Amino acid sequence: MIIEVKGKSYELVEPTFQVMSLALQKMLKSTGEVNLIDAGKIIFDACYKPDEVKLADIQKDVKLYISLCLKSAELVEVYEAELKKN
Repeated sequence: MIIEVKGKSYELVEPTFQVMSLALQKMLKSTGEVNLIDAGKIIFDACYKPDEVKLADIQKDVKLYISLCLKSAELVEVYEAELKKN
């Protein structure tokens, strides 16, 4: 998948179960708060596929990095499910 910010593309590999699980834990705090930036940071850092721009260089550009983290947080998706007793 590709995230595009200001005309530049950043490629991510598909998040693993472990990455998605950690991101979801960060996103939904026990207090009920939602933390999109930290959740997205977990996903972006783990899934960014570096090309000509290194992750460390992206992290130095705060506005860019926050934008990428927020967009990456959109990958956290939980399907609605129903539990039925037999």
